[in-house]
Amino acid sequence: MAVNPLQGIEKLNTEVDVRHPRRALAPEEFQQLLGSARSSGIEIQCFTGEERARIYTISYMTGLRRKEIASLTPRSFQLDDTPPTVTVVAACSKHRRTDVLPLHKEFVPLLREWLQGIAPDAPLFPKLANRRTWLMVKKDLDRIGIPYVTHEGIADFHAAGRHTHITELLRNGASLPEAKELARHSDVKMTMKYTHIGINDQHRAVQKLPWEDIGRKLGTTDRQDVSSSDTEETQSPNDASPVNDRACRRFSDSDIGCQNWRRRESNPRPVIPR
Repeated sequence: MAVNPLQGIEKLNTEVDVRHPRRALAPEEFQQLLGSARSSGIEIQCFTGEERARIYTISYMTGLRRKEIASLTPRSFQLDDTPPTVTVVAACSKHRRTDVLPLHKEFVPLLREWLQGIAPDAPLFPKLANRRTWLMVKKDLDRIGIPYVTHEGIADFHAAGRHTHITELLRNGASLPEAKELARHSDVKMTMKYTHIGINDQHRAVQKLPWEDIGRKLGTTDRQDVSSSDTEETQSPNDASPVNDRACRRFSDSDIGCQNWRRRESNPRPVIPR
């Protein structure tokens, strides 16, 4: 084309123009979400409370997206491998690539129980891909008084599961490269957008700085040593201020050295202009 039709269009700043801000749930909030679903006694989007709790748990423990969870069958899990894994086929993965993710060892016995009686190729949660999962989370949160929307963002299904999964990985010692690989992001910048580290997390991180050795160095005894050394430095003969002969003799090896020093101070070298 002779002319670029997009020339002159102002670019948007994705950091400022956030259309759908999300927030991760705190561990206690997620536990309350599970309890709310199981004790609700009602169906939401054709899923019972127990089924919703299982969907939330899989999303939290694996970081899988809604459509990826909808594609899972018993054959997707390799629970006897070392380590146990779950596989998302390329056709259902967001980046069209087969993904193999490790599973938490404590989660494996629960999965064995959930997979009993389901055909190897039958979906665990039929029609999940077309259900409004955000509505499920909203109603289960409203039931226990946890706000769905706060100043931090929205706690929809993607936030309650995937955002919380990635945030908790980093909170509990995973490195940023490890979190990036588990989240299956191509860029670590995208992983950071899923990480919700607040002031309390920053406070805990600061407390991990080694203090014992530093505190010992700053103890009362050492402060006295520092002050005494400072006093000695103020009496150093290398100070440019004039000193009397007595002080000079105290810091010099001989009177001749002291006299030479005084002569240099009283007759400074001329400054040669460049």
